[in-house]
Amino acid sequence: MILLWLVIAPSTAQGGDLRIVVSRLRGDQGQLRVALYAGNDRFLDENAMVAGIRVRASAVRDGVFAVTLHGLAPGQYAVTAHHDEDGDGTKNANLLGIPTEGYGFSNGAKGTTGPPAFDDAAFELGERPAEVRVELHY
Repeated sequence: MILLWLVIAPSTAQGGDLRIVVSRLRGDQGQLRVALYAGNDRFLDENAMVAGIRVRASAVRDGVFAVTLHGLAPGQYAVTAHHDEDGDGTKNANLLGIPTEGYGFSNGAKGTTGPPAFDDAAFELGERPAEVRVELHY
């Protein structure tokens, strides 16, 4: 089952299509959550995402999930992915704050003492179709 919700701000410019490919999903427990953010403002704030996709991990085949979003306004975006293995809706971490579930960002961005900055994960989307890949790390 795939749940998709979109909150797209109105734009006068016609946008392009974005194909998001998430790979290296480990196992079929829980859910895979993918989020698309536009701009640095409130990056990683779930209330500020442009689009969110939630799919049961058991529906993902061979550890790879792909989805295409249509009609996005041209601009800068970043993608995050999280394998919520226990399905509790949270990003679990150990006592040191290190994630214990799979996670990944567009551009393979990684933070040093926390999540990466928007600029590290950002890519430019124009009016032509584009693809972004996110590898999960455990």
